[in-house]
Amino acid sequence: MKRIVFPAVILLTAALLSAGCSNKDNAAQDPADTQESILSEISETTKEESSSVSSHEAPAESSEESPQESSDAASSKDEDPSASSDAASSKDEDPSASSSESPEPSHDESSGSSEKPESSAEESSEISEISSEPFDPNEDITTVYKIENKYFVNKLNEQEKKSFAVLYHAAENFESGATFRHSVAEDDFDKLMWLLNYDCPELIHLKGDYAPHYDYSGNVNGVKFYYSMTKNEYSGCMEELNGFFSELKQQTAGMSMYDAEKYVYDYMFSSIVYTETTEYSGSAYGSLIDRKARCEGISKGFAWCMNVLGFECMTISGYPNWDSGSLYATHSWNIIHLEDGYYNVDLTTDNLREDEDQTVMPLYSFLNQCDEIMSRTHTPLGIYADLGIPACVSEKMNYHVMNGLVITPDEDNKTRLDELLDRFYSPEGEISIPIRFISSESYEDFLDNWESCYSDYLEEKGFVYRYASLYSNDVGKTVVLYIEE
Repeated sequence: MKRIVFPAVILLTAALLSAGCSNKDNAAQDPADTQESILSEISETTKEESSSVSSHEAPAESSEESPQESSDAASSKDEDPSASSDAASSKDEDPSASSSESPEPSHDESSGSSEKPESSAEESSEISEISSEPFDPNEDITTVYKIENKYFVNKLNEQEKKSFAVLYHAAENFESGATFRHSVAEDDFDKLMWLLNYDCPELIHLKGDYAPHYDYSGNVNGVKFYYSMTKNEYSGCMEELNGFFSELKQQTAGMSMYDAEKYVYDYMFSSIVYTETTEYSGSAYGSLIDRKARCEGISKGFAWCMNVLGFECMTISGYPNWDSGSLYATHSWNIIHLEDGYYNVDLTTDNLREDEDQTVMPLYSFLNQCDEIMSRTHTPLGIYADLGIPACVSEKMNYHVMNGLVITPDEDNKTRLDELLDRFYSPEGEISIPIRFISSESYEDFLDNWESCYSDYLEEKGFVYRYASLYSNDVGKTVVLYIEE
């Protein structure tokens, strides 16, 4: 998401840290329950384009943003969206009308009493008109699509929610921009725009570029949007997504929370090709329908799938504590609420294909991970800590813990591998054994010695040798021992 400078307006510039990397106590709602059509909730409310910021032209179509992009009309720099920018050298005039505060009725000084004098009916009506604000339906947060699933939007205060609703409804309806009745501090505006992008996966048409408008006090009173598709294109994409979600609900009907989550994880893992360069790689459409996406689009797609199935699931962005070699400055993952609490999920940092013909195996490196392990490799942006990120303390539903596939530092690698082979090995058929290591030393030792351990096991058991290969993930300290059919 980039803020753009126009010479004629002198606007501040900021860059969205577009994400990429290398590679409640109650049960989930019944997926079979009838859900209102996403298309009818979102795209059918789309109306003709109208500019909320009349002093700016309608945004031109542009390609997927990249930190390497440049133009004569705009410049950008990477920065944390929660960090404040330098003050603008000049500001746009506030397009919204100023409102007067309600005057306090004066005390009757001659009476010596502290009681307020009674007002006439005419005076009361005048005071009421001054103190009350007309209702603006654009500020109604309750009409935002699936607002109950937007964890961080619901953490905003009441005025921030109103401002967020204005942004959402304008973007939802393809308006060229939005204007606030009450100006928003620059830091708060950046936060709202960040959540508009990351807490609302359904806005697949909204690009990360935006141009804020400032009033004379340095606050933001409006914004110009940019879109990645036309209304007709958006309508067609939403129809595809509606069909996808309808089928997903049928396929997961009757499943437990964990099984439904793993079904979505496995489906996305097997279908997505990781890429940072396609037009919709940063959107849920890219991961679910186009099936080509980077971590931003993957995490948005996963969150939307889980929301549709009745799960509380959110997208998190932050810094990867490893050298990913990505074009993008940040990384994205998810936090999901399962039966006993919240868990981290990072589908991207698994073993995704990078081309159509590549053979990969899921390692489940970060399928339901606790913060203690996650914090070694992932650092959320400050915006999430400021809003209140849910703590992920349990490992009960971690994939490897649930299936007894963890090797601890005090265990001998060969002994544990023998035990796992006893559980999974068969003279015929394909065999896949995912394993997670707690310590780096144990993980490195396994990488160095697994072949000899595997050969020794087959010899000790008198089995005919079968070819095996090892897939590994240095970030998650996970491997998959794959024995071919």
